[in-house]
Amino acid sequence: MDDVASDIRSALAWRPDHISLYTLTEEPGTPLAQLYAAGRRDLPDNAAVEAQAELAASLLEAAGLSNYEISNFAHPGCESRHNLAYWELAPYAGLGPGAVGTLPVNLVPGPDAPPTPAIARLTNPLTKAYSRPGHNRRQH
Repeated sequence: MDDVASDIRSALAWRPDHISLYTLTEEPGTPLAQLYAAGRRDLPDNAAVEAQAELAASLLEAAGLSNYEISNFAHPGCESRHNLAYWELAPYAGLGPGAVGTLPVNLVPGPDAPPTPAIARLTNPLTKAYSRPGHNRRQH
């Protein structure tokens, strides 16, 4: 737990406006997974991970960063517009093989059609989805 507190305090010394805090996970086929399989590293149990997350959250919140989604903390007005677009169900274009987008089908032009004003409004990062009262985001 001391390592977690030390790491969070070190990060806060940089006075960040935003911090993403993720749990390290073992992924099959990675060098880290090989270390775990060989018994050269141990993963903390769920109770330890939960206690570490609670400690980190309390230190970040004490520094004025609010937990605005599962793994993200920010000063007011510094929340990630990209992340919030998903949570606010803002429409976005999906481009490329296997990509998923949420633009209404009737607004998506054919391959030879020029972009329509509706598409430009929906994909412009300065649309009303980001400029509603109380949803202004400071860029960094």
